[in-house]
Amino acid sequence: MAARRRHSTIASGAVLLLICLSGSTWGQQSQAQSNNPNDVPRYNPLDPFNRARPSYQPGNSPAAGSDPRNPNYNNRDYYGPGGTSQLDSNSIDNRFDPSRDGPTQSSTPRDLSFGRFSTTPRSRFNYSPGSSSRSSFLDLFNNNALVKEISYFVVASRMVRPGQIYKVSVNLLESQHPMAVRASISRDGVELSNELKSIQVGVPETLLMRIPPTSVKGEYKLRVEGSYENTFGGYVFVNETRLTFSQRSMTIFIQTDKPVYMQGEMIRFRTIPITTELKGYDDAVDVYMLDPSEHIMRRWLSRQSNLGSVSLEYKLSDQPIYGDWKIRVIAQGQVEETTFSVEEYYQTRFEVNVTMPAFFFQTDPYIHGKIMANFTNGTPVKGNLTLKATIRPM
Repeated sequence: MAARRRHSTIASGAVLLLICLSGSTWGQQSQAQSNNPNDVPRYNPLDPFNRARPSYQPGNSPAAGSDPRNPNYNNRDYYGPGGTSQLDSNSIDNRFDPSRDGPTQSSTPRDLSFGRFSTTPRSRFNYSPGSSSRSSFLDLFNNNALVKEISYFVVASRMVRPGQIYKVSVNLLESQHPMAVRASISRDGVELSNELKSIQVGVPETLLMRIPPTSVKGEYKLRVEGSYENTFGGYVFVNETRLTFSQRSMTIFIQTDKPVYMQGEMIRFRTIPITTELKGYDDAVDVYMLDPSEHIMRRWLSRQSNLGSVSLEYKLSDQPIYGDWKIRVIAQGQVEETTFSVEEYYQTRFEVNVTMPAFFFQTDPYIHGKIMANFTNGTPVKGNLTLKATIRPM
C-alpha cells in the first residue's frame, strides 16, 4: 500500500498568503509606474534592451530636466512651457509664419530665468576727475577719442661701430604732457642695447646705449618709441631706421723715424690708436714686424699703451731681405699697416764742398774761396785741411 503525502493546511495557507502578498506588491509597482506618463515599459518585445526613447512634451519644465535622475530628463523643453515661444519652430504660431524661411529673432522679451543668459545690466563707468588712473587717462585726452597731434625731433648717427657709446638726441617740441621715450638697437631682430628716459616738453635729452665690443656685421636697426607716462594703451609714436655697421671703431697711426733703412740699422717706430671720440685707446694692442715675403720676423702681443701710444724698436741684421717691410697693428679686431724700405747702400761719412769765384785777375793780391765739410746729417766736421791750388791760363 503506497504511502501518500499530505500537505498541511497551514503550509498551504502560507503559500497562498505569500502569493497574494507578492501580487499585491506587483500591482502597486505597476500602478506607480502607470501613474508616470513619461515612464517607459520595463519590457518591450520590440525593444528587448530597454532603450529609452524620449517623448516630446512641451509642458515639461526644462529646469527639471537638468538632473539625469529626474524622469523628465529626456523630455526637456528648451523653448519654454507650452511650446508657444517664438523660437520654437514646431509651435503653431511659427509653423505658419510666412517669414520663417530666414533667420528671425523674437521681439518679445525672452524668458531668461533658466540661467542660459545673464540679464544683469553692465555697470557704466562714471567719470569723476581725479578719481583714479582711468580718470587721469580721460583727463589726458579730454574725453576725446582722438589724440592731439604731437611734434618731436630725433637726431642720431647712421653709423654704428663695435664698442662705441651710441647717442640719440630727442626733443619733444609739442605735447600736452611729458612722455617716456625708449630707444633700442637691434641686430637681425635681436635687441643689443636700450635706454628709457622721461622727456619734458622743450627740454632735449640724450639717450646713451653701449654697443658690445664683440659686435659683428648684420642688419642693425634703431627703434625709438614714445608713450605717455602713467597711462595704459599703445605707443604715441614709433620710428624705426636702418643703421650702417662699420668694423672700424678707431683710427690707428703708425710712425717710423725715417722711410729708408740699411742693413744693421735700428728701426724705431710707434703706434697711436685713437677712438672715434679723439681719445687715446687705453687697451692692449698686437704689433707684428713682417718682411717682404709676409713672414713674421717679430711680434709684440698685448702691449699696453702708455698715454695712448706704444713705442717699439727692431734691429735689422747685417744681411736682411731687401724690399718693402710692413708694420702691422691689430686693436679690437681692426687691422692697420704701414710700409718702409730696406735697401743695401753704404753711407758716406762726410762731404767736402769747395766754393770759389770762376776767375781771378793777375792784379789780385791773393786767391780766396770757401770750403765746407759736413756729415750726412748736416753737422760740421772738425779737423785739419790741406789746400793745393794750381794756376792755369785761360
